[in-house]
Amino acid sequence: MVEGIIKQNKPLVQVTVASWLQGVKDVLALVDTGFTGDLSISKETMEELGLGVRSIKAVTFGDEKVKNMPFSKTSMYVGKRKCDVDVLIAGEKGRAKIGIGLLTKLGFKLEVDYRNDSVRLS
Repeated sequence: MVEGIIKQNKPLVQVTVASWLQGVKDVLALVDTGFTGDLSISKETMEELGLGVRSIKAVTFGDEKVKNMPFSKTSMYVGKRKCDVDVLIAGEKGRAKIGIGLLTKLGFKLEVDYRNDSVRLS
């Protein structure tokens, strides 16, 4: 089970992102149920981890616009669960996001409790 928080009405959980060369980095990530991928990080975080762009893929956004975006690959931990993930590189700076693709891969149930400002992945 992974416990998180709600800050400014945003559900956040701590994840650990690995790099093939630079070790690991703990990241406070937004749980984004509108994101169907695994993990989205900024270019700044990508560079901190020493990840490189491995491919360019078409991404469809909520407004149905399609844009070619850079992707990388890495491993990550959510709690004690580890998996290999496709990483969308989105923007120069910004908060990391985990999507329903990752939650599905790891078999998590998402509970968001706004009354108590808590998030739980179990």
